Amino acid sequence: MQFWNGDYGKISSMVSDDFVGHWSDSDVKCPSALEDMIKMTRGYFYDILLFLLLQGIKKYLDIGKRLPYIKEI
Repeated sequence: MQFWNGDYGKISSMVSDDFVGHWSDSDVKCPSALEDMIKMTRGYFYDILLFLLLQGIKKYLDIGKRLPYIKEI
């Protein structure tokens, strides 16, 4: 879990050099490849969360424009 939370420094001490992890579309075959895969996967979640946040802000601003008691920004 520490890896997924961004503590990559522990990967080399907790994962052996002959590590093989099986992802749906590829195999990860060493600690540095595992780190790269975790960073890439975390990046997907960041992009999704950022998209949802921006959509929520846009929706809030759109609603505000239609309500007479909320001033436009």
